Amino acid sequence: MGAAGGISRPPAVKIEIPIIPDNPFIFNDLQQAQGMTAESAEHRQRIWQVVAAIPPGRVASYGQVAGLAGLPGRARLVGRTMAGLPPGSTLPWHRVVNARGRLSFPEGSPAHRRQKSRLEAEGIVFTEGRLSLSQYTWHPENGP
Repeated sequence: MGAAGGISRPPAVKIEIPIIPDNPFIFNDLQQAQGMTAESAEHRQRIWQVVAAIPPGRVASYGQVAGLAGLPGRARLVGRTMAGLPPGSTLPWHRVVNARGRLSFPEGSPAHRRQKSRLEAEGIVFTEGRLSLSQYTWHPENGP
């Protein structure tokens, strides 16, 4: 328990992800997003920066992305942010999976097939509908 009676959480791993003004899927998408508070726009930007840094052949869970973005416990926010990507975004959304190593789209749906195909093209292997998180999880502290 924390000092205020809450649950103590380990500090989020801080990684330096540079903000790249010429990066079209970050800034153009952010400019297209309307009706957002400055805080929600900042959260979205931080989530996009983390997802943009996941290298090919690696995955991160929604919760891991949230933690790396400085938003621990906000896995659902990451999911909503990924679901709200503008059409044609080049952000590698397919590298974000659930905490069980499964894809969150309904199995057999076009989105599920697209995500699985993209991951397999990067060398990720699925066994009985799951990928091995111990084998494919991105560990930014270890480099790409």
